[in-house]
Amino acid sequence: MYVRGAWRVVRVCAIVCCCLQYTNFSIALLQGPTAPLAQGEDSKYFVEVKNTGSTAGDVVIICYVKASQQTVVAGPPIRSVFDFERVENLQPLHTTLLSFTLTPRGRGLVTEEGECVTPAGEYEVQCEAGGVVATAPAKVTVLD
Repeated sequence: MYVRGAWRVVRVCAIVCCCLQYTNFSIALLQGPTAPLAQGEDSKYFVEVKNTGSTAGDVVIICYVKASQQTVVAGPPIRSVFDFERVENLQPLHTTLLSFTLTPRGRGLVTEEGECVTPAGEYEVQCEAGGVVATAPAKVTVLD
């Protein structure tokens, strides 16, 4: 079944997300917190992005969080965006180091009653650049 206007949305996404990238990138999630966090604490992550292609290019790095072990919210989202940054004109074989901060609001989940909570538990952080996902997610534990 064809939905009027739906094809245009898909076509625009394909052009923006796939076709305007003329080079390749690699991404590595280098460092995150090593100790458990208190409820109100932020956590900082360092991400290295390298242009592995032969042409200078732009790339958007997107960081996601997943509440992997918490019992407060039933059926939490698979993952949620907590930060992103665009790197412009990264030259071939050059690397840039970025930092991203996951705040308590970024870890927030919404209960069935509509209340925003930041439950204790384990969270996974994953970053990607131009469709390339960092090799291993970082894990952080939030205490009560």
